[in-house]
Amino acid sequence: MKPTLSLIAVVFTLAMVLPFNTEAQTYTISSNTNWSALSPSPDWCSGCTFNISSGVTLTMDKNVGCTNCTFNGGTIVQTTGFSYSGGTFNNDNVTISQATNFYTGTGGATFSNGTVNFNVAVTCQACSFSSETANVNIPAGSTMTLQASGGYNVSSFTNSTLTMSSGSTLYANSQMSLTNSSITLNSDVLKSDVGAFTLSHSQLYFNGSSNMTPTIGPLALTNTSTIFVGDGTNASTAFLNMGSVAANTLQIDATSLVKVANGNNYYFNYNTYQYTNAVGTTTSVPTATNTISCNHGATTGYDNACATNYVYGCATLSSGAVGCTVLATTDMNLTATIIGAGQVALGFSDAETSAADRYLIQRSTGGNDWTTIGSVAAGGYSSGEYRFTDADAPAGTVDYRIARIDQNSNTLYSAISSVIIAGSEGQIGIHPNPATGGTFYITIPYTGETVVNIFTITGQLLLHTSLKGQTQYPIHLPSAASSLNAVVVQTIGQTGTRTFTVLVR
Repeated sequence: MKPTLSLIAVVFTLAMVLPFNTEAQTYTISSNTNWSALSPSPDWCSGCTFNISSGVTLTMDKNVGCTNCTFNGGTIVQTTGFSYSGGTFNNDNVTISQATNFYTGTGGATFSNGTVNFNVAVTCQACSFSSETANVNIPAGSTMTLQASGGYNVSSFTNSTLTMSSGSTLYANSQMSLTNSSITLNSDVLKSDVGAFTLSHSQLYFNGSSNMTPTIGPLALTNTSTIFVGDGTNASTAFLNMGSVAANTLQIDATSLVKVANGNNYYFNYNTYQYTNAVGTTTSVPTATNTISCNHGATTGYDNACATNYVYGCATLSSGAVGCTVLATTDMNLTATIIGAGQVALGFSDAETSAADRYLIQRSTGGNDWTTIGSVAAGGYSSGEYRFTDADAPAGTVDYRIARIDQNSNTLYSAISSVIIAGSEGQIGIHPNPATGGTFYITIPYTGETVVNIFTITGQLLLHTSLKGQTQYPIHLPSAASSLNAVVVQTIGQTGTRTFTVLVR
C-alpha cells in the first residue's frame, strides 16, 4: 500500500522537529565555530570525533551534549549547559564556565595532555587526568566533586596537577589515585569519604587555611610521596585531621612523609598511624604523648599545649614523629674537626657573647636526641672564640651543636656541625660540612633506595629526590639555597630517618 501525501507530510514534519542525534560522525574543525553551526548540526552526538586545529575554538552554545565523544586539539569553551556522558579530551584547552556535569558513559571522562579550567562547580564522575593541568577556579563556598558512579569507583591523576582556588571545596566522593601528580589547595577544604586516597610519587599541598578530615578509608603514601601541611608562613593554619575512626588510618611507607610546617599547623589522629619499612614490615606508630613544638612560645613564637594525639609543626612524620632540628642563631658559628681516634675538636664563636651566661656542648648520634657532654663559661675567651674537645666520640656520624644559655635564661642554639668517625658501619654520612659552592656528598652504606629532602630553616622544601644504586652521591643545592646560611637535610631509607644541618658557604 502506498503512503498517502498526508502521511508523507506528517513524517517530514516530525523529521523537522525531532532532535537530530548524530552517531559516530567525524568533524574536522579548522576555524572558530559554534556547536550549533556544525554540519550536519547535531542536537546530541554519540561516539562523535572532533578534530580541532591548533588555535581554533569550538564553542558549546546549545543545551545538548555528547555521549562518549572524542575531542582532539584546539580549544573548547562552554557557554551553555552542555553536558558530557563519558568522553575523551586530548591535547585540548577546555574551559567550563557554565553549569554542567561529566557523567559516566562507557567510563568517566578522560582529560590528557592539555589544560582544563573549571570555572563553575562541577560533578565529574570517575574522571581521569593524564599529563593534564587542571585548574579549579570556582567561587568561594562552592564544591568541585569527583564522584563514583555506575561501578566506576576511582578518580585518577597520572603525571598531572590540580590546583584549587581559595575558599572552595574539593570533594573526593570516590576512591582517589594519584601517580606522579600533585593537588594544591589554597585555603580550601579537601573532603574524602569513599574508600582509599592513595598517593604514589605524588604530593598534597595544604596552603593557607586548607585542611582535610577523611571519614572513610585510609590515606596511603607510597613511593616518595609527601603531604605538606602548611605553606611555611606564620599566617598558615592548615591541618590534617585523621579523626577517630579506625578506617581513616594514615599509612606511610619508608620513602614517604608528612611535613607539618610550623606551630600554627598540626596533624591529628585518634591513636596511631601505620608505617611500613623498606622490607615490608608494618608497625603502628603512636602520637599520643609527643611533646614536639609544645609550650615553647618564648623561643618559637608558638605556645601549643601538648594535647593528646596532636603533632604541631615544625615536625615530620615517617617512621615516627620527629621535630625539626632547632637551627642556628646567625651570630654563632661552630666547626667540628676530627683530630684523632674518637677525638673531635670543636671551635665556636659568638658575636653576642656579652649576653651569654654559659654554653652547653651537645652531641647527637641520630634523630633529635641530644646529650650535653660539656659546659663552657661565657667570657672565658676575650675574642669571643671558644674551644672544646670531645675525647670520647662514638663511631659513626656524630652531630654537634652549642646551646647558649643567656643571662635572662633564654636558650638559643648554634647550627649543627657533623663528622664521620672511622670504623662506622651502617650509618649515613654527609661531607663536607660546611658545604662549599653549594655541593656536598651523601655516603650511604647500602645501594637500595634512599629519599633525600632538603628544607630551608623555616621548613620550606628546596629539593626532593630519590637515590639508588650507589653508596656515594653528590648533592647540588638549588640556586634558591645560595642566599642561605644553612639547610636541613633529611634522609629516609633502610636505616631509618636521619636529619642533618648543613652549613652553606
